[in-house]
Amino acid sequence: MLEPPTLLGRVMRGVSFAVDAACRLRGGLWRLTPWRCRREAASFETFFGSARFAALREYSGIAEAIAAELRPHYELYTSRFNTPWMAVSLELSVFVMALCRHLRPRRLVDLGSGFSSVLLRLYEREATPTPEVWSVDTSAAWLGMTRRILEWQGLRSDRLATWAEFTAQRPSGFDLVVHDLGSVLTRRQTLRRVLGFTAPGGVVVIDDANYREVRHHARRTLRERGIEHHLVGAATRDRYGRYALVAAL
Repeated sequence: MLEPPTLLGRVMRGVSFAVDAACRLRGGLWRLTPWRCRREAASFETFFGSARFAALREYSGIAEAIAAELRPHYELYTSRFNTPWMAVSLELSVFVMALCRHLRPRRLVDLGSGFSSVLLRLYEREATPTPEVWSVDTSAAWLGMTRRILEWQGLRSDRLATWAEFTAQRPSGFDLVVHDLGSVLTRRQTLRRVLGFTAPGGVVVIDDANYREVRHHARRTLRERGIEHHLVGAATRDRYGRYALVAAL
């Protein structure tokens, strides 16, 4: 059983209110930039124009149904274990679940464990045949917390590894990767390695593309390799201005 939040946890949650407000203000100001919104909408339309993702064209209806399923899990996670501005967004979680149900990946990995690990384990529980799901993190301590959260929710908690342990196994053949590993710098440093263990035809979802360092590095790397990619802010932008980029190998 998980222990109740510590005093430090309560203090940190109190501090998070100020950060939450600042992040929401930043996200709101970003939405006021019309050309950015038009660019995202155009990129998302191109995403749907791809034959692989055309079945998701009616995304708003799909997303509404999935959000209703995931919201109780998300609200539990963000009220008890983490803050909304640190956890993966509900919008991105809905998008990833939609991708999973459409693409039916057999091997999945969550780089940067947290609610995204809960999400992939929920998909693992419903999918037939059962896919192989990994949860990977740079922090062994946070990985341990993820294990306890998964067990507490009655989800599978096998195949958890630190980044060093995971890469030592020479991973390959992953059909879907959620890349939210460590810091912005860590994501830049590991992207080529991540693309290397993604299967041909696989998909990499790169979170925090709202950060210039993440977005520009990812797009430059993907262009160099001739990999199709799309900004999906129209589907994944949250109240803090965070959104994702999808690479389709």
